[in-house]
Amino acid sequence: MKVTRKLILGIFLTITLVTVVSTVFRIGRERARFREETRRDHDFVGRTLRAAWLDVWRLAGAARADAMIVDVDGAYPTVAVRARSDGPCVGARWDAGERHLDLNGYVVSCYPFEVPGDARRVIELRESTRPQREFVAVSIVRNTVIGLVTVLISGLVTALLGAHFVGDPVRALRTKAQRVGAGDLTGPLVLRQDDEIAELAREFNAMCDRLAEAHHNADAHYQARLRAVEELRHADRLRTVGQLASGLAHELGTPLNVVLGHAGLLIGGGNTAAEVVESARIIDEQTRRMTDLIRQLLDFARRKGPSTRPTALMDVVSQTESMLGPMAQKTGVRFELRDEGAASALVDPGQIHQVLTNLTVNAIHAMPDGGALTITVGEREVEAPAEVASLSRRWLFIAVEDEGTGITTEDITRVFEPFFTTKEVGEGTGLGLSVAYTIARDHGGWIVAERRPERGCRFTLYLPPAPSP
Repeated sequence: MKVTRKLILGIFLTITLVTVVSTVFRIGRERARFREETRRDHDFVGRTLRAAWLDVWRLAGAARADAMIVDVDGAYPTVAVRARSDGPCVGARWDAGERHLDLNGYVVSCYPFEVPGDARRVIELRESTRPQREFVAVSIVRNTVIGLVTVLISGLVTALLGAHFVGDPVRALRTKAQRVGAGDLTGPLVLRQDDEIAELAREFNAMCDRLAEAHHNADAHYQARLRAVEELRHADRLRTVGQLASGLAHELGTPLNVVLGHAGLLIGGGNTAAEVVESARIIDEQTRRMTDLIRQLLDFARRKGPSTRPTALMDVVSQTESMLGPMAQKTGVRFELRDEGAASALVDPGQIHQVLTNLTVNAIHAMPDGGALTITVGEREVEAPAEVASLSRRWLFIAVEDEGTGITTEDITRVFEPFFTTKEVGEGTGLGLSVAYTIARDHGGWIVAERRPERGCRFTLYLPPAPSP
């Protein structure tokens, strides 16, 4: 794990730094102590020899005193002892008094004194610093070895503890996070330790439980919304069926009268064979006409689940014209259909029929004095609104245009709001356009409402084309 490696590297660098600093301070301290002990020993020996030389000089002369110094030099092989009147301790540095010099790998201690009637003399002690250098070298090697061993042991222990307490738990958390990202919220993560990572795992499990509950609630709400939307669509279809009833009654009344008339002719008798056949043909024709009208009405009102398939939009328009023709005729509205060569769309024909029926019924109601109701089917290049989230620029469309009284600029921005209507109380529920817009969005499209420059309104339904086979 990267965390474990970083932890080992951090401990390694820390121990290395501590070892280096400790070694530097220790070697410095050893050097200072070695120097201090050397100077203290030199002071004891040098001052003692200076006093002894003067005592021997008074009793036996200078030659005997120098001989004594030579005997002392032979007794200390590691320290060179001299009683001299030249060398580094004499001359320009004479007035410095007792002092210690570091010269070419040696510690030189000087103890000057005056000889009455003779030259100035100095007791000089010279001791090599090689033992000190050897000690420092050994100390460096020893501390380096100790530091490396400490680093290796610490790294190994850190790796084992890091893998057990950090690496494995973090790896388990990552696996759990990947499962959650894939949508699997089952299987709680159990860590047999009591630390911050275990607390994180418990919070992660609690989060998954809350997400699972929220997912369940969201799914339930979504299903409830689907049922509510379907109920709303069905209620809107039934409302439209009620509006169509008067027109269909008139449309059914005419063929029924024809059927009754020819049936009476057949019952009365006295008809030739050709007249009987003609009456039967007319009765069959009018019966089929009534059957088709009733079937269209039942298909429109029947509750059906969504079932998309490639559908020619012009066929849906023709079916809508056939069903709403009687209602339009009663108010003097005439249909004008325009086919601009639109391709098929992958839609639910029943739902698109419901959308087109809502738009057409509203257009008929907007023209109480009659007029032209134009329905255009085609394909055009247009940019989809942001809420559709599509990069396609080619869209199929069905445009419903009327020559009615129109809608105000303020109201046209609200026509797709639920329960908003410009009709009188009791004439509309304000749900038709809202349901139509929802159906359009469910199919990956949208509806645009706009005022025509000359007169009336235009509602345009945009749908994505069916994918190429």
